[in-house]
Order: sequence, then structure tokens, then C-alpha cells
Amino acid sequence: MSPLKKNTDGIRRSASSGPVRLSPQSDASERVQDAPRGLGESEMELHWEKEGTPEKLYEMRTPLPEKEEYIEAPIIHKPFPARRSRSWGINDRRSFMGAYAGGIAIVAIFVLVSTVFARLTVTIKPRVEEAAIVRVGALFDTSVSKVLTEQKVIPAETFHFSRIVTRDFSATGRARVEERARGTATVYNAFNTSPQILVAGTRFVTDTGSIYRIQRGITVPAAKIAQGKIVPQGIEAHLVADIAGEGANTSGSVRLNVPGFQGTPRYEGFYAIVESGFAGGFQGEAVVVTAGDVKRAQEEVSKTAFSELEAEMGRKTPAGLLALKELREIEMVTIEAPKAGSRAVGPFSASAEAKGTALAFREADVAGLLVSLTLAEHRDREFISGSARLSYTIRTVDFEKGKAEVMIGGDLKIKHTIPEKELASLIAGKKEGTAAELFKTRQEVASFRLSFFPPWRATAPADPAKIRFRVENP
Repeated sequence: MSPLKKNTDGIRRSASSGPVRLSPQSDASERVQDAPRGLGESEMELHWEKEGTPEKLYEMRTPLPEKEEYIEAPIIHKPFPARRSRSWGINDRRSFMGAYAGGIAIVAIFVLVSTVFARLTVTIKPRVEEAAIVRVGALFDTSVSKVLTEQKVIPAETFHFSRIVTRDFSATGRARVEERARGTATVYNAFNTSPQILVAGTRFVTDTGSIYRIQRGITVPAAKIAQGKIVPQGIEAHLVADIAGEGANTSGSVRLNVPGFQGTPRYEGFYAIVESGFAGGFQGEAVVVTAGDVKRAQEEVSKTAFSELEAEMGRKTPAGLLALKELREIEMVTIEAPKAGSRAVGPFSASAEAKGTALAFREADVAGLLVSLTLAEHRDREFISGSARLSYTIRTVDFEKGKAEVMIGGDLKIKHTIPEKELASLIAGKKEGTAAELFKTRQEVASFRLSFFPPWRATAPADPAKIRFRVENP
């Protein structure tokens, strides 16, 4: 077999050196018959033929060294290291003992957690019932300090309030007016150490001869003696001019004497001083206050005083106390307004003073009384604070004595008490399923949840002290 036929894979090795060259053949369908001259067996030729399909043929030449030389490397024999026999050393013993101790510690912790530190927490929501209150008669009394269940007496407190309201109004009338001047004086006794009585209408006169009279009788106090000298003592009195008109109006401080004492030592010993003088004297046509104006003013100030006082009583009642509207009393003490027909210099003023009394009680005391009456036969129930819905009917009230008779009705919510010690004893040492079935049969329990520690336990601790209860608010 020729060398070319041996290399049927189409690759020939060449002894000549040079770049690799790919050269297309002229006809892909022709076979290569002979190798070109000058090529040895080391040069290989790649070609392929695909009948019926025009393809290009490429020739790849790879240069190789003319002569290959092989150098044998010397073989170096290295002896294997001597295999040492392994002995049980001190470090190995320590490792073993550490692992052994660690295992014992883990087992001990597991046992302690599962026994000594085992716990069961029972979360319970108690059953709630609604109790209707048949109307109960009771007495609110300010003279007692605590609830008297058998007598059905509830402690109460009395509070007092006051309010003064003043408003300005416009006068709408016109008329001829005659008014007398007025002023406030202090009447002094600088005569002796005995009091002096002056009757209503007693005259006082100024240096200019204007006469004024006191409207009510007064008693001038006795003078005092200090270091051998008389110290005058006085009393306040209201003086009105004897005649109408502006002529009786004065300004500044005015001194007056009693003309009835003229010609006696008392004339200089009894006198009056009006610090601000007299005003208001008038005679002629002017704007006046009509009867309708007076009525309107009185109604408005009264209504305002009442509403403001009522709001204040509700706002200022101490927290925790309840003052029903039926247990409040508001009284109009005074209503002041000008007389009809009096002259109005600009707007006129009207005022009203209201006083109020409130009888207040603690609704918690009422609920406590009702709970005591309702739960007298059910000691295993508790009242749920704030759940009472009560209604009151006031039969009688005496604000002076601080008492009120009432009828109370409504309803309140009560919850069952949870006998924790009893339940703990019943489920101690029981499996989870047995404990759950027991709680399902208890009428005081609305719902429950069991939480074991450690979590892998499924049995309640045998010691009831390790069973804890958490009672949730209903």
C-alpha cells in the first residue's frame, strides 16, 4: 500500500517549514490521484468529495521538524516514607472526654427542661352573661359615706354654683323726664362716743343750700377716742336730691351737714362726704326705657344666666360623679334693670344672678349595690366594670337635706370567676387531649388555649404549682 493511501484522512506531514496554507482546488468532484512531488510521508493532504454538489477543496499543510529526537529522562527512585503506627495519645483522650461530657450535658439539659422547668400556661376567656335589673328603689343621701346594701342607700354629694350675667340694651321710648341727682355718701360721727340714729328722709345740705335726703334709716357708729382725741367713724348711705333737674348735679368731693342739728354742737359733729359728687339730675324730653325694653332685657339676661350656669354645673362636676338634670336646681336670685320710663343715656344695662345646686353620686356605687343584690345567690360571678346600662326615675328630691328617692333599672354584664387552683389540680399530670376535654366541660370557660413548655411536651406537669392561668378580659 502506497504512503498516500495510508493517509486516507487527507492529512500529510511535510518536512519542509513554512506557513500553513489553505488553497482551493479547481474542481471539487475530482479525486486527487497522486501526491505532488517532493512531499514525504510526513505530509498529509485533506480533501473531500460530494457528488452532485459543487464544493471547494482546501489543502492544509502543517510544517513538522525534519527529524524528531527523543531524550530519555533519568528515573529517580524515591523511597516511600515509613508508615508510622498510630497510638492512643493524650489529646485523643481529651477529645473523647470532651465529646462525652458535652453529650451528657445536652442530655441533662434536655431532662431538666422536660421535667424541672416544665410549665403549662392556660389562657382562658371566662363566660359572660347579661343580667337584667328589675326596677329597684334606692335613696341618694349626702349624710352617708358608703353604700348601705340592706337599706339600699347610696352616698351622694352636694355642689353649689353661681353665675352673674350683664348685658347692654337699647332704649326705644321718648318722653318728658324729671330725674333727681343721686350720690353715695359716708356719714360720720365726730361728736361723741355714742351711736346716732338717723331716720329715712333725713336731710343733708351743702354749703350752697342744695338739699339731699337719705332713702333708708341708718345708725351712725360712735366715734373713737385715741390719745385724747376724737377719731370719727362713719357709715355709707345713699342720698337723693330733694328736687329734680340738673342743678343738683355736682362734681368732685362734697361735704354736707344735717340741718336738723343746726344751732347745736351736733351740727358740726355729724356730717357726710360724697367723694364723687352727685349726678343724674335732669328735666326735659329724653330717650326713655319702655316697659317692653325692660321685659326683653330681663328675659334675655335670665335665659343666658340659666343656660350658662347649667353648662357650668355639668362641666365642673368632679370626674367620677354623675349629676342628672333632674337632680339639679337653678334659681334666679336677682334680676336688675332700669324702671320703665327712666331716662337712658346711651344703652342701658340689665343683669341677672343665678345660683345652682346639684346632687351628684357615683354610678359605680349604684352598680355595686345592684351587683350585691343580683349576685347574692351567685358567688361565682363577677361584675364587669363599665358594662352597666342604667336608667333613673327621680321620685322626690330635697336639695336642702341632700336626699333623693329614685327608681333604678337597666342591665349589667357579669362574668364567671375561674377556680384556678381547682382546675390546676384536675389537669395536673394529664395529657393534652384529656386536659382539653376537661376545659370543654366547664361552664365558666368560654374559650381556652394550652401552651406547653418545652414545646415538645404534651403532658401537664404533675405539680399544680407549675400550671399557670392567664384570664383574658371578655
